[in-house]
Amino acid sequence: MCRQTHRVCGQKHSSRPSGVLFSSRLSTESTTNDEEQIMRIARWLLVTVCLSTLNQLCAQVPQLINFQGRVAVDGVNFNGAGEFKFALVNGDGSSSFWSNDGSSVNGNEPSNAMPITASQGLYAVLLGDATLTNMTPISAAIFTNSDVRLRIWFNDGTNGFQRLSPDQRIAAVGYAMMSANVADGVVTSAKLADGAVTSGKLAVGAVTAATIAPHSIGTSQLAANAAADSLHDSGGLVLSDQSNAANLLNAGYVRIGQLITDVDGWQLLGSVPPAARSYHTAVWTGSEMIIWGGNATAFGKSTVNTGARFNPVTGIWTPVTTNGAPNPRAVHTAIWTGSEMIVWGGEVSTSGGRYDPVTDRWQPTSTSNAPTARRGHTAVWTGSDMIVWGGATTTGVLLGTGGRYHPSTDTWTATAVTNLAPPRLNHTAVWTGNEMIVWGGSTTDTNGATTQYSNTGARYNPANDSWLPTSINTQERWGHAAVWTGNEMIVWGGQSYPAGLLATGARYNPATDSWRLVSTVNPPRGRRQPTAVWTGTEMIIWGGLGPTNTGGRYNPAANIWTATPTNNAPGNRTAHSAVWTGTEMIVWGGTTDIQGAPTGNQDTGGRYNPSTDSWTPTTMTPAGRIGHTAVWTGSEMIIWGGTNILSDNSRLVNHYLGTGGRFNPVTATWSPVSTNNAPISRLGHTAVWTGDEMIVWGGFGMPSNSPIFLNRPIVLGTGGRYNPTTDQWRPTEPNGAPTARVGHTAVWTGKEMIVWGGITTNREVLTPFLNTGARYDPVIDSWTTITSTGGPSARTNHIAVWTGKEMIVWGGFGVTNNNLRLLNTGGRYDPTRNTWTNLPVAGAPFAGQSPAAIWTGEEMIIWLGVPSGDPRTAGGGRYRPDTDSWFPISRSNAPAFERALIWTGKEMVVWDGQLVGRYDPTFDSWTRRILPGTPAPRTGATAVWTGNSMLLFGGGQSANFAPIYPGDVYAYSLTRPMYLYQKP
Repeated sequence: MCRQTHRVCGQKHSSRPSGVLFSSRLSTESTTNDEEQIMRIARWLLVTVCLSTLNQLCAQVPQLINFQGRVAVDGVNFNGAGEFKFALVNGDGSSSFWSNDGSSVNGNEPSNAMPITASQGLYAVLLGDATLTNMTPISAAIFTNSDVRLRIWFNDGTNGFQRLSPDQRIAAVGYAMMSANVADGVVTSAKLADGAVTSGKLAVGAVTAATIAPHSIGTSQLAANAAADSLHDSGGLVLSDQSNAANLLNAGYVRIGQLITDVDGWQLLGSVPPAARSYHTAVWTGSEMIIWGGNATAFGKSTVNTGARFNPVTGIWTPVTTNGAPNPRAVHTAIWTGSEMIVWGGEVSTSGGRYDPVTDRWQPTSTSNAPTARRGHTAVWTGSDMIVWGGATTTGVLLGTGGRYHPSTDTWTATAVTNLAPPRLNHTAVWTGNEMIVWGGSTTDTNGATTQYSNTGARYNPANDSWLPTSINTQERWGHAAVWTGNEMIVWGGQSYPAGLLATGARYNPATDSWRLVSTVNPPRGRRQPTAVWTGTEMIIWGGLGPTNTGGRYNPAANIWTATPTNNAPGNRTAHSAVWTGTEMIVWGGTTDIQGAPTGNQDTGGRYNPSTDSWTPTTMTPAGRIGHTAVWTGSEMIIWGGTNILSDNSRLVNHYLGTGGRFNPVTATWSPVSTNNAPISRLGHTAVWTGDEMIVWGGFGMPSNSPIFLNRPIVLGTGGRYNPTTDQWRPTEPNGAPTARVGHTAVWTGKEMIVWGGITTNREVLTPFLNTGARYDPVIDSWTTITSTGGPSARTNHIAVWTGKEMIVWGGFGVTNNNLRLLNTGGRYDPTRNTWTNLPVAGAPFAGQSPAAIWTGEEMIIWLGVPSGDPRTAGGGRYRPDTDSWFPISRSNAPAFERALIWTGKEMVVWDGQLVGRYDPTFDSWTRRILPGTPAPRTGATAVWTGNSMLLFGGGQSANFAPIYPGDVYAYSLTRPMYLYQKP
């Protein structure tokens, strides 16, 4: 007997009929409530059975059954017209109640088939619809039988008819036909089980105020079990945008198929690190590092309550929910309990929060009897309690108090106050297994007049709420690091007066209440606020204020230091975090140290493996930037160059970038672009893709990375060729290259890169505009100058497209009568003849800033947006070379202006920072889409078209007068996969 998967004539068929569909709805994990999307899905998958109000049960019930199933041939979903036969049989299949043509007896195959078209294996039919070929009505009397099953035969046109197995039992919907025989008043409330009629089983508007007796339903009864009941329909299909919808799978559903819908939308791709920050916290869970809170800007101290979880095995960052999270804060503490991260204190209040990464949920910590609000305190985990101690109030008053938080009861108990542990700030604390040892830090003199540094400490025993002093045998310090080895506390580094930054340390043994000095042979450079982790055999010190990106490993058994390498290590920083995973140290975030002045927070980090003595980055995500380029290779997006300008409130520092990355949208992962032999760091350059190489050329450069007010950027006439297959660079030939320039354009002809126009320097306003260019042949690595005779006037910031035969340039800035002007002129360059033809001005768009253009295969479309200024500069135009004429573009429903623009092959897609505009040149019409998940507004982002989606990367945002450069990748797709789930 054949089953759902069986073989006939060397072919394999499979069928997973859905049974009778009771309902169709979006999964509860669907990410959008867009009505248009739901309607599109509903039109495609029309499988609903409406229930009306109870007093309408006698209404006419259609003698039809909606059925949908899936059929595959040799494991491949069947597409096209197939032939089907249906019969309703009894439980053992020995008796026929009905068949599609009325000819089946004793469960045998009917004589005549029905033609039904399947798409991706999915087919649907209205059983009993007499308007269909070879279909007879279904009698409601059939459903007086308690066990009715649907039997199906299928012919793919090649292998003949094959019965599909098993027969599908008809569930409740078929029996709904019998409702026509229910007399008025028969169904009473006594015959309805509690929860039998839920909101999911009532058609919209079916129950109105007129049909409900006054005061018969209280608010507590409304929708009480709607969510829980929504997944209980046996045999029903559910459509979800989640490929692995956990709520459906947990409810017993299985995924049976996938649809490609015409629903467009945004999706955040890739492993995106959390926003740059300093003075945050980090804990290690056993499998992930969780970072949370901190300062988002170095000097503005804009605190955040965001975070993320980093999995070093996959290299993926997962955002931490902000729903229910504590208020934004920095200089707080965090501990890991084994199942939760508890954060507390900081620069705000006595509040805190407990975060469960398994459920991605927060719950607050109690504030009843909590310690005084503070910052710069310490926290340790005892195995059952979190102990916080010390620190200072927001007004700077030092504290010698603390509290024990019991998460099992969500209660606080104050720690004893003693003169053995006087108030202090920026000290350290370790947990020994039965005691908390606090040591060092900033204190005040007896009159509270001056700040002093301490070389004292105390041991707190929570079992008897008592303190013991530690002996004194090391230099006073604050901002140092400390670890517990299992029998000793090691303190190292920090700062003292007048000694300054310290490169010394000591080891304290509480069993003997004695100190031993740490070796001073080859230690790391002196520093304060370094991080320290204990590996089980060594203490690793890294980073801090004072040194470069250096560190050291201290082995207390041998009392020796080993330097950590700087190759591939993160950049120098302080106020960062570090955790030990069991095999490696992960450092992340912090504030950079440039010439002694912190100038910006970091969203980078590194993983140090002491067994291999090597560093790897936390992620391959390139730094966010602006002024970069992006090309599409056919499988990857390559971004390169650009800048991320950082501010320290007194100056701007240009970080011209000579780095890049390759993004694969299928795997949503980055690969680094080699910096070996890469061109000089730059921005405002051009880039083209040749089919196997990316060629970058020109732009601004600043080799010294020095502040703008000390050094002007230079204009470059050099470039480089990058091969992603070999991950190697080689320079473009400098001899014969065009004049150095920026603001130029470049196109790829299929054989050559053509560079044209631009500006030669940033020092003058009216003289440096260019109307020259050259053609670069990468095969022979040589340049050929192109003629300027008959060409457009000199300009910069224009646009250029390649038609397949000619390069067309248009617009930009130029000089007319010694005045800087926006231009609405252009020209066509034929490289075969080395000749120019001017574009007509009649009908051309008015000149506008920052035009963008695409080539459709027949015409060039220019888009200038719809700005709020001169309305004449709004919109755009279409130029056809075959008729040498311009045509206007409709402005109706167009987006505001262009932030990113691509050509899909049929439409021009424009993102204006808030909404998407899709322009169809066939109908000269726009479709505006406001979609969930859209990227935050930004300027200077790049976009490439992959063939099915627009990838958006980079750009700049402004926050509290400090620029932010997102490093995320967003994809805008015209279609979206949706997934079908069925409950067996």
